[in-house]
Amino acid sequence: MFGRVFLNLLTILCMFSMPIYGDEELVFSNLLWRHGARSAIHSYKNDPFNQTMWPQGFGQLTQIGMHQHYELGSYLKQRYNTLLSRRYNRSEIYIRSTDFDRTLMSAESNMAGLFPPEGKQKWNGTNTSWQPVPIHTVPKILDSLLLAPIITCPKLQQLHEKTYSSLEYIELQNKYTEFLKNISFWSGNDNVNLTSSWNVLDTLITEKTQGKTLPLWASDAVMDKLHEIAALDILIRFSGMNSKYREDIGRIVAGNLIKQIVTNINNSINGSESYKVIAYSAHDTTIGSLLVALDSFNNRLPPFAACVMIEVYKDKSSSPPEYIVRSYYRNSTGDPIKLNILDCGFNCSLNEFVTKSQKMFPRGPAQDCGKIPTTGEDFFASHLQLIFIILTCLLVVTWLLIIIVCCKKKCKSKNLKMREVAYQPVPSFDEHLIS
Repeated sequence: MFGRVFLNLLTILCMFSMPIYGDEELVFSNLLWRHGARSAIHSYKNDPFNQTMWPQGFGQLTQIGMHQHYELGSYLKQRYNTLLSRRYNRSEIYIRSTDFDRTLMSAESNMAGLFPPEGKQKWNGTNTSWQPVPIHTVPKILDSLLLAPIITCPKLQQLHEKTYSSLEYIELQNKYTEFLKNISFWSGNDNVNLTSSWNVLDTLITEKTQGKTLPLWASDAVMDKLHEIAALDILIRFSGMNSKYREDIGRIVAGNLIKQIVTNINNSINGSESYKVIAYSAHDTTIGSLLVALDSFNNRLPPFAACVMIEVYKDKSSSPPEYIVRSYYRNSTGDPIKLNILDCGFNCSLNEFVTKSQKMFPRGPAQDCGKIPTTGEDFFASHLQLIFIILTCLLVVTWLLIIIVCCKKKCKSKNLKMREVAYQPVPSFDEHLIS
């Protein structure tokens, strides 16, 4: 009896723990996840539900979304039970999120599952199974890592124009013409196309996730077709038709993230940073653009709480030790899918991973976007440090001028007062006689 219980427990642990091959050790993991289930971004015209069904309004994380990320955090706790300490340690993990409520709250929910307080970390007695863990972010206009591109990019616009005006894309649009006409009629939205059909699908997904009964026209077959189109839209938007512009678009929309992932890995191995896990909380488009750029997109819309795991293993049997990169994609509560990143294979040597990834590194706005940011929002985004220095200098000069003016006024006032005190009228001869 005891042996059977022990065997079952061992099986469960094996299911959740990280896979180890031979004499290997997991030394680092870079995570990218999508936020959990949220309210709709907007509704379609004939939507039987409206914004009142969402207590916090459009685009906000729901309790189901919180639970999804709590579950993901619990899964990661088991998977990385030998990589991370059982208790939260700020030197081991770093979390960054885009500046959206839903991604910030998803990260917080995830950390609640990953690091429930134990022992001395219980800060509010025994009733609170949660502790604050720092989530870092930057303003949307400056987030070139997870919301790229943040500058106007003429080359990206040109590539999209070429794609959407190409004969191949027009033929693809014609393939779905009748279906999209039906979606326009059913939804009430005018001229639904391959790109805008996602607006209808997204609303249907969020309502279905909340347990709402969808309209009769939103059958399984219709939903499957909408999912198919949405996946095509992501693939085409981030790589062009037949992946013709995958590298060009990839550098613009995912190049900074790919470069940062490589930097994170190198920093961990060479000891310049102590983090064992770096996690990014973002969006379906962030995951989609990364997977497309890495030539690993599975032609499916990234679901809520989907997670990409790029892990680094140290082979201790070799001298000097060799490092292997293995990547997984968890797009459901089942076992994660193995990824073949940039045709490097599942077991990709670190050197080959870096070499192949470098082809996707950004080369600068002039080369990648065909322009040098000079005005408006572009100038602000690319010259933030210079602007800060100039504003600081102006502030210092202003204060100095105010101090100088005040000092001059004070000195002048003091001199006048001294003159008033020093002046004594000389008595006349008549005054002396009277006294």
